[in-house]
Amino acid sequence: MLLIVGGIFIYFQILCSPPDSNKKLTPGESLLNKARESTDQAEQKKLLEEAAVYLKTSMEALPNSFDLYKAYGNCTYLQHRYKECVDAYRVASQLKPDDANARKGLYNALKRYSNDLLAKNDIEAGISILAEAWQIQPAAELASAIANGYEGLGEKQKALEWYKKAIALSPDDAALKEKMAKVN
Repeated sequence: MLLIVGGIFIYFQILCSPPDSNKKLTPGESLLNKARESTDQAEQKKLLEEAAVYLKTSMEALPNSFDLYKAYGNCTYLQHRYKECVDAYRVASQLKPDDANARKGLYNALKRYSNDLLAKNDIEAGISILAEAWQIQPAAELASAIANGYEGLGEKQKALEWYKKAIALSPDDAALKEKMAKVN
């Protein structure tokens, strides 16, 4: 496929074969792999920036390419651009709902993105993102973080509900029981 972007010709080929080590990679995927292998932080940053541009352009040209969305999600995760990462992994997960790697990528991106939101004191949005992660894979740490969020908003009943969910998954966690007791 030949794609014209800003006067620059970008040539890439995508095979419709199952993913394997013989798969032809797009320039963005190749740059992403080089960035992962690099031990030089400045080089890695530059490679990730270049990879993100190529991947985003490729995604626009091929909006149903699962591999491109997954690669872009990974690239933006490594760049700590978690909102974009979440968006990419959401699309990848919609394109292939049963793909465990896409779901894991989305789960991890959601947790990181919620941390960013909570650090900015956007508690309601952080709770919403944590609840989405919970739908993928319930975990005591998620339930506890959601409970903390509700507690910070003064919503004690919702905080108690989430502490109960956390304790159900981690019944021997004394700290969780102590936090719940303080809410009562």
